[in-house]
Amino acid sequence: MFTVLRPKMEISIDFYRLFFKSYLFIEKYLSLAVIGIRDGKQISIPDFMSIKIPVPPLQEQQQAAEVLNAAQYEMDLLKQLLEKYKTQKRGLMQKLLTGEWRVKSEVVKQYE
Repeated sequence: MFTVLRPKMEISIDFYRLFFKSYLFIEKYLSLAVIGIRDGKQISIPDFMSIKIPVPPLQEQQQAAEVLNAAQYEMDLLKQLLEKYKTQKRGLMQKLLTGEWRVKSEVVKQYE
């Protein structure tokens, strides 16, 4: 079971979703109320309500969330690209190490 909190003012859900997962929030704000939150521990409602959570203007929240979401999207794309390169490298190494592809001796001498 869990508790759902609703804001009293208009906020950017994306901004606070990212903020509550951030290192800043976990280390600066939650560490005062809970030890080991990353290990699955819980925080009580009174402890959570005692935390002074910053509330930037709504437009600023939306802009920050937009930038952070774009950065996250780019990082996800780069991770996918990295995985494709790793797969390609494994395939190339397999072909080279099994002798399916031969390397000319002139190429090897360049790197000696």
